[in-house]
Amino acid sequence: SETLRSKARQAAFCHGRSPEMKLTGPSNGDGMAPVSSFTFQPSSLYEGLVKFMSRLLRPFWYKPAVVVTEGRPLQSKSAYANYYARLPAKVELLLDDITLDEIRRPLVMLQELMKSNFDAVMSIPGVSQRDASDQMDVDDGDGSAGLITRAMQNQSRAMQLANNPSQTHYASDKERKQKAFETEDRNMHSTYRLLSRTVQVLNLLSCLKQAHAMSTLPEVQWGLIHGLTFYQLVTSQEGQQRIETLLNALVSQGDKTLLNRISQDGDWLAQTLSKQCYLFFSSASRLTYMGFKAANDALSRPTKSPQRGLVASKAAAFLRAASRHWYDPALVAGRTNDSDTWLDLANRAFDAGSPLARAAEVLMELGQVEGLVDVCLISGANFGGVKVPRDDRKELEEEAANAVMDWEKGLYHRPASGSTGDNVDPRSSGTQ
Repeated sequence: SETLRSKARQAAFCHGRSPEMKLTGPSNGDGMAPVSSFTFQPSSLYEGLVKFMSRLLRPFWYKPAVVVTEGRPLQSKSAYANYYARLPAKVELLLDDITLDEIRRPLVMLQELMKSNFDAVMSIPGVSQRDASDQMDVDDGDGSAGLITRAMQNQSRAMQLANNPSQTHYASDKERKQKAFETEDRNMHSTYRLLSRTVQVLNLLSCLKQAHAMSTLPEVQWGLIHGLTFYQLVTSQEGQQRIETLLNALVSQGDKTLLNRISQDGDWLAQTLSKQCYLFFSSASRLTYMGFKAANDALSRPTKSPQRGLVASKAAAFLRAASRHWYDPALVAGRTNDSDTWLDLANRAFDAGSPLARAAEVLMELGQVEGLVDVCLISGANFGGVKVPRDDRKELEEEAANAVMDWEKGLYHRPASGSTGDNVDPRSSGTQ
């Protein structure tokens, strides 16, 4: 019954959370053993949460989310033609709608449970204010298997240091208890981040499946995430970048995008992604979508219409704000070669769906020269140089969804460390 579950939950939170620094090394018996003699022992409540979450993730964690099978060649039998056609590619998703919902439901319930009962989830433990140096990004591929965030990696190194026999620092019982709770809070926070990203990947797949079935929306480029396991989509930087590239293709690429098919379905997709998948479809992604949508609206109006100018200015304002978050060179320029000329680079970026290249084209067509110059200067400053001051009169910012916690704003959407100049605000959020 609900009463029994409530009492069991209350008992677990009251008596099950008792992390400690357990004595595992030599001690002089006076209660003041060196720190190196103690090892962190998580509480039974935390271990229970981890085991429960592991059981929920294990059935699909290392399986590919999407597999795209190339269509087989098919020779034409027409007497008037001699060519080979190819059947459409086949897209197979591991989870159908029912299975995906069955997997997602208990994960969402666990996520809400952690948000309701653990203060460590609502803010970054040990950090008094939002700090760009403690964003806890996804792995950078340094080979630390199983460590999901930088914070967990740092925590692992700190634990190794604490267990170093050369440590001679002594701590009282109170200090050790405080250290145990601080360590578990960090663990709890990192666990929540893993859980949150997993839920959002499942939400993303559900949204993309619905978009794939809508004739009014562009084709989803499933090939970009072909063969990637759920583990890679959730924890790896490659998974993050591929998903963002896929979403960028929906909001800024040419004739096959939402831009040329203004519809309620397109607005629904953008709004749903920004609310349910904001760790992948950032506020800046929605700014990009809104900028191109306004630009397309302006192009559809008569050239000398007053409304065209107003809507075009609005498009420039959205794109100006969005350009502050275009940090990834591959996103802005596409794949480049050392032998490329400037014209080659421009054409390659346009073909790759670069939001900067597309914005330059549409703003030029609309006669928004000032907006075009601003977008180019702001984008250039993302890779070094003097930052272009923000002008609220010419920029329209997108408000974050209500469910987004303060430390989640801009999470996983920052420039890589050292990739931008000193004058670039490291706290900015946006698409990598």
